[in-house]
Formats: sequence, C-alpha cells, structure tokens
Amino acid sequence: MAKSGTNDEKVASRGAYQKNITAIIDQATAAGVKPVMLTATVIYENLASKENGLLAPYNDFLRQLAKQKKVPMADLYAMFEERIKAENKPNEKVLTSGGVHMNTEGNKLMAIGVLKAFGLNETEIAKAKAAWVPLEAAAVEFGKQQAIARAKAAAEKAAAAAKAKANAKK
Repeated sequence: MAKSGTNDEKVASRGAYQKNITAIIDQATAAGVKPVMLTATVIYENLASKENGLLAPYNDFLRQLAKQKKVPMADLYAMFEERIKAENKPNEKVLTSGGVHMNTEGNKLMAIGVLKAFGLNETEIAKAKAAWVPLEAAAVEFGKQQAIARAKAAAEKAAAAAKAKANAKK
C-alpha cells in the first residue's frame, strides 16, 4: 500500500514526492505486486485547516496516479470528510485521538476504505465488521489490565522510594 502521510508536505517537495511515489508504484507493479494507494486522512478533523489545504495537492496527485496506473485507491480523505460532515461535531474529535492519530472509529473507517479498495463487497465488509466486535472488547480489557499494572508498578516504586528514604534517615 502506498499512502500519503500527514507530514509529507514537510518532508519532500511536491515534485520529489510525485517522482518517488510514481517510482514506487512502477517498481511494485514491475515486480508483480498489485499496489493499493491510500490518500492521507483529514488533519485535526478541521476540513478548512491550513494543513488540509497543504495536503490537498498530494492527495489529488495520488488520485490521478491511481487512475493513470489503474491501481486501486482508498480515498480515506474523502471518507473522513464525509463522516466529519455527517457527524457535525466541530469541537469534538470523532475519528482521531488528537487530530492526527486514529481512535477506534478512525481505524475502523480506514479499514473499511482499504477493504473496499481490495474489492470486498458490502456483505464481506459486514462480516469483517462483525469480527471486530470481540477484538474491540479484548482491546478494552487489555487496556484496563495495562492501566492496573502501571498503577501497581507506580505504587510499588513509590513504596520502595519511601522505604529507602526512611532507611537513609536511620
């Protein structure tokens, strides 16, 4: 998969980026690999942000290249844009934990986009979504266990430090 990152406009000039992505797609195709392209997602969940304006030409290029090379495209930006508009919660992060990195809903939306680009139909996608339910529950439980373990470790560390301090006074 070839995906534009949210920081790509800071890393490479547009010309270098286009040249490099085109080379990656050409090399993958020549090697018998069927690449799938993904656009970058919305930054900060603010469709009118400066960052999204800077990212737009990179996503536009990916869309054009996917058509030109006849490569499957997951237009994640368009999917995120549609969902953000539908949710209409301008002061809330619906798909990300802080505007860039995905939360559970953002990860699910990205997965759906990729599955569609792979050619899965709605029935197959529904089956995949059903399989996510127990995984989500397990992830929540794992997160709780990790939080308990971190709290226990912090308490043990504090107790050891207090004991060491008390012993030093003796």
